[in-house]
Amino acid sequence: MSSRTTTRAPKGRNLDRLDRRAIVANLLARAHRARLTPAEAALLGDYVYQERRLADENRRAMAGTTQALERHREAADAAIRELEQRAVDAERRHVEAVAEQQHTEQGDAAAIHLANSAATAWKQRAEQAEEIARTAHQCSNEAERQRAAAEQQLAAARDRIEGEQRRGDVLDQTLAEVRRRHRGACDRVDQVLAVLARVRNAQTLGDALAAVAEHDGLSPAAARLHARILDRADTVEARLAEQQREHEVALAAAEEAATTSERAAEQHRRALAAALARPAGTPFGDLTKYAAKTLTRSGERILDAEHRATRYRTAWLAARRDRKADRAAMAAELPLVQAGRQALTVAEAADYMRQWAAADVPAAQFVTTPEQPR
Repeated sequence: MSSRTTTRAPKGRNLDRLDRRAIVANLLARAHRARLTPAEAALLGDYVYQERRLADENRRAMAGTTQALERHREAADAAIRELEQRAVDAERRHVEAVAEQQHTEQGDAAAIHLANSAATAWKQRAEQAEEIARTAHQCSNEAERQRAAAEQQLAAARDRIEGEQRRGDVLDQTLAEVRRRHRGACDRVDQVLAVLARVRNAQTLGDALAAVAEHDGLSPAAARLHARILDRADTVEARLAEQQREHEVALAAAEEAATTSERAAEQHRRALAAALARPAGTPFGDLTKYAAKTLTRSGERILDAEHRATRYRTAWLAARRDRKADRAAMAAELPLVQAGRQALTVAEAADYMRQWAAADVPAAQFVTTPEQPR
């Protein structure tokens, strides 16, 4: 075992560099001994070029390292200058603090003197404050009495204000109710005037009655239907048809009564024939009583039928006379009715004015003409 120390085998670029340098040393040794072959010269040139390239790279790397060292040196110089400035500032602050402490010591003496003077002044002020407090206590008692009196006056004033507000509310409610009634009265007057205008301008009795019916609560469609029914019922054909129906009803009733009388008479004849057909041994008195009773009933029924026929004829004639008189009276009164529909009389206008004045309604707003509606 050899005692010679061994070195660690280089790796990477170091190994290549050592191999290259060994070859260059060998080639240089041969160049000294003899002339190199072209291959050896090319190999030597290649190795020289590589060494030069590596040397250039090392120089560039060393230049970057130099620049980095320069930057670090400048940063260190700046840090040193900053530390020196801090030391100068600290020394200056120390000097200022010492001077301020000396000034503070001088101010403390003045402050002690000022404190003694202030204590004397505060003592005097305390005595004055006690005097003021006694005066203020007396004033507060007087102010309390005045405040109590003011509160009583304020409470009385609030009661009066609340009373006035309640009375004002009552007056407002009363005024609102009066206004509501006034508006209702105005609306009712408008409705009545509109109905009167429709009645005045109505061409037929049905139109006038329809206006009144609509005012009474019927719908417009029902009022128009009612007007058409009334107009149709007021025609001559409708009246004749009604009279014919009444005559037919009365005639049917009379015929029914005559038929009933005939049936009763037939029953009496049959009963009388049955009575006469009794055996010869039947007592004559019973037969006489039965015959008298039967004849009496028949006579009463006949008289009743005659009376009903007479009453019907009399009523029918009276109804016909009444209808004729009604038609004649309506024909005679038609001009007067038409004239009354066109305008209100002076008495009716005065009556409306009195009603409006009693209801506190300004009558001027209702004074219009049929040609100029409100």
